[in-house]
Amino acid sequence: MTKKALVGVPAALLLILGSPGAAHADDGYGHCNAASDDAGGEDCTVSFFNGQNVHVSEMDFYANGERMFLRDHYADGRGIVAEIGALSKWWANTGGAGTTYEAPLPDITEGQTIAIKVCQTDNGSWLNCVTVYATA
Repeated sequence: MTKKALVGVPAALLLILGSPGAAHADDGYGHCNAASDDAGGEDCTVSFFNGQNVHVSEMDFYANGERMFLRDHYADGRGIVAEIGALSKWWANTGGAGTTYEAPLPDITEGQTIAIKVCQTDNGSWLNCVTVYATA
């Protein structure tokens, strides 16, 4: 009986880890740079890549005009969501591959630094989150 239990455990793990429907973690990377068209402002980008290094989605924040775009590049069943905590608001693009959503941001005080939390979304769950700090 002990031998069967020891043999059954690795087989069960292989079934879970190797199943095609198993969730996978994508890598998220964020960076900010001085805005070329808004003195003192910082533009930020967060990009997500899957295990095959395919660029699957991204968020772009532009200080000039305080504009934010959520882009879904790849048909993987996931969308992208961004939250600006200081505004207590979040926006999502769940429209599918090839879609871009421009978030209707309210006025942000010029020179204010804001934290933007960007995640992938899958059936309402937020995954693989990255936070960047932009300056309006």
